[in-house]
Amino acid sequence: DGFQVLSYLRSSKRCASMRVALMTSSRARADREKSASLNVDSYFNKPGTYAEFLKIGDVIRELI
Repeated sequence: DGFQVLSYLRSSKRCASMRVALMTSSRARADREKSASLNVDSYFNKPGTYAEFLKIGDVIRELI
């Protein structure tokens, strides 16, 4: 699962400071809180429309 991968990245000396954007279909508050505890840089729900999909580029630009 994605949280296991993220936990591994955060525990690795080489990857601990890597910037992470998490895109999910989950709307669960627990998932957002767990992401925050793992220091996710950006958390957003998968887009439902093409216009929303295009906004992903803005998120990625902020991370790089």
